[in-house]
Amino acid sequence: MSHAATAYKHSGAIGPAGFIVPVFGIIITILFSYAYAYASVYSPIGGVITVILLIVFAVGTGFFLSVVGYAAKCRNAWFMHAMGFLTSIFALYTSWVVFVFVLMRQNGDFEQVGIQELFFAPDSLWELMQSINSTGWYSIRDATPSGTFLWIIWGIEALVIIVAITYLASASLDSAIFCEDCSQWSKTLSSFHLAPTDDISFLEKLMAGETEILAELDANHETLFPRITVDLYSCGGCTETNGYKLRVVTLEVDKDGKTNEDSEDLTGLFLLPSNHFKKLKELGDRPAPEPDAESEVGPEDEGDAGM
Repeated sequence: MSHAATAYKHSGAIGPAGFIVPVFGIIITILFSYAYAYASVYSPIGGVITVILLIVFAVGTGFFLSVVGYAAKCRNAWFMHAMGFLTSIFALYTSWVVFVFVLMRQNGDFEQVGIQELFFAPDSLWELMQSINSTGWYSIRDATPSGTFLWIIWGIEALVIIVAITYLASASLDSAIFCEDCSQWSKTLSSFHLAPTDDISFLEKLMAGETEILAELDANHETLFPRITVDLYSCGGCTETNGYKLRVVTLEVDKDGKTNEDSEDLTGLFLLPSNHFKKLKELGDRPAPEPDAESEVGPEDEGDAGM
């Protein structure tokens, strides 16, 4: 195999995503904001639960926004990040509107005021936020955060929401190849596994797109760690848009002693001409040796296996 791989880059086209992403972004944000605000107010305990709710809200909104961009065939990561930022500001504001409204209703206020009125009254919303901040609204172990400390907590919350949604907005696009001829995303065709290597110069060549040297690595079984995994992508329409990505897969052990696979990209996405892609695919057809009890790498000795 000659060095024919080229780094894949999205075309930058936005297409119908220019309309679809903002519209569905608003819908997604409203739904998640309502769920987050109601869960925050009515959560029986604060602390860890509050943090979990925040993460689910921010990550969930960002992830679903990226799925909408993917479905709308957006190939412009910068556009998705911009939409993520705007969506995060809208999410932050909407969640605050719903939160204040629900909290006031819980306390017996706002009986004659609708949430729409509050949404279009940012001055009133700010005054209510200041009022809530002055006394606090929840307690943890007999302590009620308020004043400067509560402003800091709210500031961290806002930062998490903005950063997470902005960053994750392009997540579904970051590991996908689009076929411009067929106007569709390529699918993951298959994956195969290779033995790891500690050779820095060898790894640098792989990261530069030199696929021919992959033949120098032995086939590896999927139960052996660490390993190099080759993911193959191909357009289901024309079969002319083909590519691959390399990952390093290791075995991690958590604090409870449970083992989990951890995957880290060794390369970005590369494109290959059809004839070279066929040879790379054939490389994955090599039989991998079946692991035995002595050769299978466990968490206690993985550090000696390379990479």
